[in-house]
Order: sequence, then C-alpha cells, then structure tokens
Amino acid sequence: RLCELLDNASRGWRKLAEMAGVEKRFKCSAEELEMCSLKVLEPHGSPTQCLLQLLSERDCTLKYLLGCLERMGHTQACRVLSSAVQDMIRITVQPESQVVMEGMRVSLTCWGTGPPGLVYQWFCGKQEVPGATSPELVIDTATPPGQAEWYICRVSCGAAFAFSRWAHVQVEKSSSPSSASGYCPTMVGLQILRQPRPCCLAEGDTLALECRAIGNPPPQYQWFRNRRPVEGAQAPQLQVKLVTTAERGSYSCRVFNLFHEVWSREVDVEIGEGPRQTSVAPHPTLPPSPIPTATDKVALLIGNMHYLHHKQLKAPMVDVHALSALLRQLDFKVVSLLDLCKAEMQMAVDEFLLLLDKGVYGLLYYAGHGYENFGNSFMVPIDAPSAYTSAHCLCVQRVLQSMQQRHTGLNIFLLDMCRKRNLNDDIIPQVGALQVTANIVFGYAT
Repeated sequence: RLCELLDNASRGWRKLAEMAGVEKRFKCSAEELEMCSLKVLEPHGSPTQCLLQLLSERDCTLKYLLGCLERMGHTQACRVLSSAVQDMIRITVQPESQVVMEGMRVSLTCWGTGPPGLVYQWFCGKQEVPGATSPELVIDTATPPGQAEWYICRVSCGAAFAFSRWAHVQVEKSSSPSSASGYCPTMVGLQILRQPRPCCLAEGDTLALECRAIGNPPPQYQWFRNRRPVEGAQAPQLQVKLVTTAERGSYSCRVFNLFHEVWSREVDVEIGEGPRQTSVAPHPTLPPSPIPTATDKVALLIGNMHYLHHKQLKAPMVDVHALSALLRQLDFKVVSLLDLCKAEMQMAVDEFLLLLDKGVYGLLYYAGHGYENFGNSFMVPIDAPSAYTSAHCLCVQRVLQSMQQRHTGLNIFLLDMCRKRNLNDDIIPQVGALQVTANIVFGYAT
C-alpha cells in the first residue's frame, strides 16, 4: 500500500529519497536513483520498494522514515506506515497496581517490543510525568494517605503508539512508629496495613472481610475460620455470598512470603436468622415491568489531534484510550480511531450506523476541534482548511438523526470540543427536527 502511494504520487519516492538524504549515510547516488526508476519497466517492479531496500541496508529506522514523510506532508503515507509500526509495538511487561506505605518509594515498570527507537512516556491521569521517559518509573509517595494515583505508560515510535494498562498506587498511612524514623518494613519483613473487622449479618447477606499487607517479596494470603483454612480463600479479600449460620465463627488471615509470616487479628462474624416470611392471603399481582436490556452495545471513538491547518491537540489520544478501556469493561464493542480526514470520518460514521439496530445501545464520542452555529454543532476533520465551513465538517445533529432512524435502544453522543461561533460560516443547514424520545444522552465538554 505504501509503495502504491509513493509510486504514483507527485510527492513520491524521489521526494522521499531527497528528504532521507539530508542525513549523509542515507543519501542515494544518481546511479542508485536511476536503478530505482528503472523498476517501473519490470512487471511487478516498484521504485519505492527498491528505495526502501536501499535505506534498510543502511540501517534507516522506521521512525526516521516517518519523520521524512511528515516533512513531505504526505498524510496518507504517514498513516499507512504508522499503522504498520503500531501493529509491531507490543507491551511485554505491564505495570502492576500496588499498595504502599506513606514515605516509601515505589517502582512501576513497562517494557515494549517493536521497531528500533521506542520512546516511553509515563502519565499520571491525563498529565505527562515530567522526565518520565524510561521503562521504569520511580515514585516518591508524598501523596496524601488514602489517595490513589493512576499511572499509564505510552510506548511510541514516530506517530504510532501503544498504551500499557492502567496501574494505581494506593498510599496507606502506617500506624507503626518505626515508619516515622525511616525504617522500611518491606525490606526486612511483612506489615499488615488493613486489618479485618468484625461484623454481624443476617442469613442471605454477603460476608466481606479484607486484610491487606505489604512486603518484599510480595505477600500471599490464606484465610482461616475457627483456625481452620478456608478452601480457595487466598486473596486479600474474602467474600461469601448468601451466607448461612454455617459461616459464623472467628476469622483470621495468615500473611506470608518466602521469608516471613504474620497473622491478622482474629475477628468474630455473627450470623443470625433472616427475616421470617409471614403468610398472607393470595391476591392478584400485576405482571412485572419488563427490564430493558441491550441487544448489543457498540461505540465509535474519534480523536483528532494532528491538524494540517489548525492548532495541534494532545488530550484526545489519552481520552480515547481511557474511555475505550472503560467501555470495554461495560461490554461495548469499541472502535477507536485517531486523526481522520473528512472522508475517513464520514466513512467511519457510516459503518458505525450500519451496526445500529433495534434495541442496540450506540455511543459516539468525538474529541477535537469543533464549533456551533445556529444551534447545530460541527466536528472538524484534520484536513479542514483554515477558513472551514459546514461543507468541510460533519454535522452532529445530522449524525444523531441518523442514529434515531435506526430505532436504537439508547443513543449516546459525547462531544469534547469547542462550541464557539464560526465567523466563516453563515450557512444554516436544514437538518430537520430531532424526534422527541427518552433514549438520548447528549453530553459535551468545552
């Protein structure tokens, strides 16, 4: 696909050779360029493929090629190469969530594989962590106790990237006086930060006990009832649903690692009988109201950042990734797309509409530049000219109207864009009135 674009374009392989030749070791001689050009005479020959082979033999990286294509302004070729690079980037070591004691240092690690020259950048929430550009992030837990911070790492090569999963660091305040003197219990043993609490339940309730500790090596857990091990209870939380009187007793947790062992305090769990049912004369009852359920859940997420004629944006990439992860936990089928021109945005929306049907929950999220005129909102693609009008953009109300026509169970439209007046646009689109239904959620942030 890349060869097709550069073989047939005016800003093609010769321009790429010129851009790459800025660095002397990648400069091609006149004879080499002529050899590339003669490839058109072969049945399946490609000048671009020949040029890329020459650059590869000189250890030219994909990141350098992406930079050359960006300087050429060849957006489509950049996108093709970026998608190929993105397919190559894999996160092999994910950061792990941790609970640490106040004043300690904690380390998060993320490793990726892919093309040469991978770049790491850590984020705390949506904010970049200054200077955190290595696979390991060391955090000094000066955070107030009890406040959790969420971290994520972006591994990139040029415009292509992959995100690690989220990890949260929970800082606990230690009641041990030794911690105030700089003593670090995790280096020499185990310390329980959260003790289980006694409780009194009725039959049918859910029993939930928690014991949380820190240590090095990491702690393991085993729960006991009446000083006998509870089968399968080997996590910090012990949860038993629909308890009966058989679960009453004294509970404790054994916390251990390779070198040490410590026990939680023993707590009593009281379980009484549930409320008795009194017999009443039968009487007719109304049938239960049907509970609405989705026949399917689909979401389209679009984030535009690298505009050709407008201010560049940074937040959409992180927002799209975070929302995508959240929606997948809610069983949505998610398609996330970045940096779309108008034709690509229209195609993505059209494909999204084909997935909508009766009873389907449909969600469309857009982050990027936008504006609002005469009550209609418009999403701006990355190839919009400097003086764009509605003809260069996608109308939000028109898309929402198309979603309604699919008789969906729920329509959600979320906009993270500016809604100021566009002085270049005096056209009033004739969209028509939206149907008045109770299944539309329309949200925006400006």
